[in-house]
Amino acid sequence: MIAFLFCQPVFTSIPIILRVSTEPFSILFRSIVLLLSLYVSVLYFFTRRNPRFQVSLSFICLILFWVFYSIRLIYDISIRGLTYDGGDALFVYSIAFGNQLFPLIAIGLVGQYIVSEDLVKYLYIAFTMSSISAFALVVFFMGFNIDVFSNRSGIGEYGIQVIKLSFDGQVLIIMSVFILVFYRNLSILQKILLFTSIFIGIFGLLSGASRSPFFGTLLGLLLIATTFVAANDFKIEKILKLFFFSFTTVFLFVLIYINFLADLRIATFIRVLNFLQFRSEGALEIRDFEYQMAWNQFLRSPVIGDAYIEEFTNFYPHNIFLELLMATGVAGTSLILVPMVRIFIRSRFLFNNFESNRSEVLLLIIFVLILFLSLFSGGLFANPIFWILFSYLAIKTDLCYSKLGLLTIQNKA
Repeated sequence: MIAFLFCQPVFTSIPIILRVSTEPFSILFRSIVLLLSLYVSVLYFFTRRNPRFQVSLSFICLILFWVFYSIRLIYDISIRGLTYDGGDALFVYSIAFGNQLFPLIAIGLVGQYIVSEDLVKYLYIAFTMSSISAFALVVFFMGFNIDVFSNRSGIGEYGIQVIKLSFDGQVLIIMSVFILVFYRNLSILQKILLFTSIFIGIFGLLSGASRSPFFGTLLGLLLIATTFVAANDFKIEKILKLFFFSFTTVFLFVLIYINFLADLRIATFIRVLNFLQFRSEGALEIRDFEYQMAWNQFLRSPVIGDAYIEEFTNFYPHNIFLELLMATGVAGTSLILVPMVRIFIRSRFLFNNFESNRSEVLLLIIFVLILFLSLFSGGLFANPIFWILFSYLAIKTDLCYSKLGLLTIQNKA
């Protein structure tokens, strides 16, 4: 996951600056992630005399799903000849297996030994580096001016992935706010760096002008507020303090927007307002037709699914749950829902000792943000960070649940 966030900006920035094809760099990057996964897996078996697996129903369901889904991909691509509009068979196979399945297995093997605090630290660095590199690219090509926030298509023409730009900014904002709220004894320098990260995150979020990360940021802030209340045992004074801070923040934003931003063509706000207006008028987008096609294909074969791509655009339908039903039917979807539900149900035990488990809570919030984005963008075979974090949380929440459950039994005794 860190390789995806830390290395990808390098391998995307070089061809963009040199104005050369990105394909060789993309293949090299995917190869590095595959080799890292194989290295971790092999190292696990050859450095431990008696390798022990963490028995996890959630992880077993993930593996079974991927066995099922792999059969679907091989059958559709190599036998039925279905072609993905976004790339050839090698692209789909390399992303699906090399950058999702093998990393998922590697995380499943070593997840019990990963320290969540360290993972959060390195993820924060990786998201920061990714956002800074994107920031530098945008400024390099377009300069540092307000027009950057109104020229989403112009940014995309330089080869910069605008959805990733917004998403990285969104996660950087949420991670920074979470650390500021829940991490104590931060130095002045650390707080300055965190506020700087929030600024860089806002730049990425607004310059990418993607709607899903914008709404995801609001969702992330709501999750932090909910976590704050839960972590303080729903004390009324904490709730009032949070309400006052939230009300003040919203009021200041509205005030600033009305007086300074309303006349500026900031693409994020324009796209969000237009989206809400179109929806109120009953207007449809291309994704609505993709959704309908995916649902029709599910109805055609509800048990095992119909195909790995939808027939309207030969693309993924931009909704992970519709894609699950379309590609794997009720059988495959059930295998995913089991670990997902277990993660969310067992996550409540993290609040029994929040100070010790705040890193797991933050990772869970990031997972929710990735899942939220997957409702509107991305696909099953092209969403590596989702599967890697999913695998880690499947292992970790089972471990935390077991430890906390044992501790609760001991305390009662």
